[in-house]
Amino acid sequence: MIFYLAPVAALAGVLGCNTGPAPPKGGSPEWHWDNAGFYYDRGEFSKMSAELDTVASRETPLKERARVWRTVLLMGLSRGYMEVGDAYRAAIEESPKLRPSYEPLLQQINREARQFAIELTESLGDLDTAWGTDDVICRFPFPPAAATVPPVIEGISEGQDIAMEQVETASERTVLRGLALAATEFCGFGEGAEFAEKAQAAFAAGPVTIANDDARFAVAKILLDISLVFSRKRVDDPKIRLALIERAEQWTKSYLESEDAELKKRAEAFAKEIEDERRDMRRRVRRLKKRE
Repeated sequence: MIFYLAPVAALAGVLGCNTGPAPPKGGSPEWHWDNAGFYYDRGEFSKMSAELDTVASRETPLKERARVWRTVLLMGLSRGYMEVGDAYRAAIEESPKLRPSYEPLLQQINREARQFAIELTESLGDLDTAWGTDDVICRFPFPPAAATVPPVIEGISEGQDIAMEQVETASERTVLRGLALAATEFCGFGEGAEFAEKAQAAFAAGPVTIANDDARFAVAKILLDISLVFSRKRVDDPKIRLALIERAEQWTKSYLESEDAELKKRAEAFAKEIEDERRDMRRRVRRLKKRE
C-alpha cells in the first residue's frame, strides 16, 4: 500500500498545537514557500520549482526571494544533471558492454537536464524585470551537499563496473553538488568547489548580498555553461542552445557601452566567450577552450 506524505505546511495544519505561531494558511504564499522547502529536503525538485513558481507569481514579500532561489535551483539542477549524463556517456564510451545499463539512465538524465534548462530560460524575463538595478539578495538555505566530485562518479566515467545502488547514490550527490556550485558561483564567492565552504559559512551567518552587475554577469556565464546541455554530444538541440547563448548575450550586451571601464572590459571578455560558443555551433575550432 502506498501512503501519501503531505507537504510540511499541510501537516502543520493537521498536527499543530496550541503553542507557537499559527501555521501558514493553505494556499497562501507562505504555505507554498514552506512546501518548496519540504520538497527541497526530499529532493523532489520539479515539485519544488512549481511551488517557487507559484510564490514568484504572487504579490508578496516572498516574491523576490522565490525568484532568486528558483534561478539558482534551476541553474544547479541543469549543470548537475549534465555532469551525471557526462559520466554515463563516458562509461559507455570506455566500456561498451555497459551500454545496456547506462543508456536508459542517460536518456532520463538528458530529459531532466533539458527540462530544468528550459524552465530557467523561460523564467529569466520575469527575473530581469524584477531585479532592476538594486543589489540581489540570496536568502535561502545553502545546499547541504559536498561540492567535490563523488569518487564513484569518477569511477563511472572510467568505465568501472559499479553496482547500480552506488551509481544512484553518487548521481544524486552529483546533482546536489550542482546546486552547491550554483549557489557558490551565483552568489559571488567564485567558480569551483574550493569556494563552497566559504559560501556555506556566509549563508549560515545570514542573507548574502551581491551587486546587481555581478549577478547579471553570473547569470550570463552560467547560461553559457548550461547551453552545453543542448550540444551535439548531449541533447543535440541547436535551436535551444542558440536561444540560451542569445539570452546570455542579452544579459551583458549593454555593458559593452558602459562608461565604467571595468564593466566594459568584463563585457568585452564575455563577448569573446559568446563568440566561442557560436564558433562551436558552426563546427569551427574553439579559440578560448573554456567549455566543451
